[in-house]
Amino acid sequence: MQALRRLLLLSIQPPGASGVQATRYAKLIPHLRALGWELHVLGPDPALDSVFREPVQAPEETCQYVRAVAWSRRWSVRRHRLPAGNPLRGIYGVLQAGCRLLERLRKADPQAALLGSMGQRAEALLRRQSFAAVAGVCPDFGVLEQAARCAARTDTPLIAIYDDPHGSRSLEGFKPADPQRQEAVLQAAVFAIFASPFTRRRYIEAGLVAADRSTWISDCHPVPPPAFPPSPAPSSADSPQPFRLVHLGNLGPWRPVEPLLAALQGLAVDPDLPPVRIDLFGYLYPEASRQLSDSPVLRARLHVHPACAYAASHQQAASASALLVVAGPRHPDNLPSKFFEYLGHRKPILVLAPPGSCLEDMLDRFPVGLAADVASASAIEAALRQLVCRAAAFERAYATCGILEAHAAPAVAERWANTLDSALPH
Repeated sequence: MQALRRLLLLSIQPPGASGVQATRYAKLIPHLRALGWELHVLGPDPALDSVFREPVQAPEETCQYVRAVAWSRRWSVRRHRLPAGNPLRGIYGVLQAGCRLLERLRKADPQAALLGSMGQRAEALLRRQSFAAVAGVCPDFGVLEQAARCAARTDTPLIAIYDDPHGSRSLEGFKPADPQRQEAVLQAAVFAIFASPFTRRRYIEAGLVAADRSTWISDCHPVPPPAFPPSPAPSSADSPQPFRLVHLGNLGPWRPVEPLLAALQGLAVDPDLPPVRIDLFGYLYPEASRQLSDSPVLRARLHVHPACAYAASHQQAASASALLVVAGPRHPDNLPSKFFEYLGHRKPILVLAPPGSCLEDMLDRFPVGLAADVASASAIEAALRQLVCRAAAFERAYATCGILEAHAAPAVAERWANTLDSALPH
């Protein structure tokens, strides 16, 4: 049997995520292993740095943890693990604020300390074991730079991975941040992998990466629903039975929902349409929350719940009538992992995104739902009406359009393995 080739991947999860062992890449570990690649994920210890901690079926030695997590971050994580109203939340909040003050007084840089610890662990691993390559995931860009330094010091090939671009995105386009530093890292890399074709195109147009040294691959795959029995829908006084959409994840101001709120108010006056209800599991930004609290109609249609852990999110998806995905008007390049993650539930999908976005293109190729302009209340209202009336047709489309086969875990892992094989010949 041919020896496994190892890839060491440095990654820092966004705040509130499930930790390194539940990162999207770690879920590919068993599938990549069957294709000759052993993925090792290196990042902060999830016991210290993640609100939700959920294991992934992967060998323990492939998840490398560092403990250089700032105390301000540790107290913040502990606070957010507790339900609202728990008195310990206040105590942890005070400890968090105190630790932040000490960091400022000492002029400490917690992120730099974490990156330095990750670099030391990575170099030790690269010198102790044989790795075909080291990779860094952006964001944050500092992780990618740290991976580049480790690669140079240990004479190991570098793979640059961009989950999101490093720079400012606006309606006018994309402006790379630190272009010279990014160009240096991408020149040092033997290959670059982007999570979105739009992001890759932007980097090619900016002259930061060559087309023949880059590709795009989704790192996510649908999770089969039998592992996640449906949860009962949150209680509602609506009658008849509402058409229930579920949004899993936070909605910040960069994903404006005022047009969606206006569309819900328009639908509420139609007696011939079943009530449309949206359950949001996560954070909703203050202006939208204010509009929601000021409107009895909206309060009956949009319900905000605390963020839920990974398994619970799939249980909510299993009990939904349809799934809602939102991309902000400045982010046409976004291909959110949740779009792929919940496909296995075979639910109709409503995508709110800018016209011409990657998500719109995805639904053009695989007609399992509808896309509407995130900034247009009338377009969203029309899409919601169609979604309710055509839900059964969208569910049937899963059986014939090929979206599940194209993005199944073995297919995604095979694309990764083939890319790594071609970028890193023996």
